[in-house]
Amino acid sequence: MPASWKEALVIPIRKRCQENRTPDDFGRISLLYCFAKTIERMVNRQLIELQEEQKLLDPRHYAFRRGAGTGAYLTSFGDQSVTYDLNADIAILDVAKAYNTVWRHGVVQQLANCGITGHMDRFLHDYLSNRAFRVGIGGAQSVAYPEANGVPQGSVLAVTLFRWP
Repeated sequence: MPASWKEALVIPIRKRCQENRTPDDFGRISLLYCFAKTIERMVNRQLIELQEEQKLLDPRHYAFRRGAGTGAYLTSFGDQSVTYDLNADIAILDVAKAYNTVWRHGVVQQLANCGITGHMDRFLHDYLSNRAFRVGIGGAQSVAYPEANGVPQGSVLAVTLFRWP
């Protein structure tokens, strides 16, 4: 994969009701090359099919699955709680900067443990290696900064690689 395809342009967006004095006061949008995202979609489709065929995800895992989601989970949970007259507390965990903390080598190793080898393994290893980003404000851009860890923000593969078993 060309190095330019592995570089994101990060655009800071002001959050409402914030003083906008620190970087955390801004949301970020990562822009990536369209052709790279097209390739990612093809790879992502294959990885999702593999996850479903090999039943790598727990059946109670609802997030980012076709035909599932928060609504499906809450409906299922509500039906069970009424049927069995259950009372329960629900905890929802939102980990700040979670995608940035993913250990890339661990993801590649988990993929290999699931039988992903050959071209797909080489592609994913290259895809996760030597990532960088620039910050763009107005018409100006920063120098490129390396991303040492995490899955690429704004990429098609980010969610699938983040939740890989």
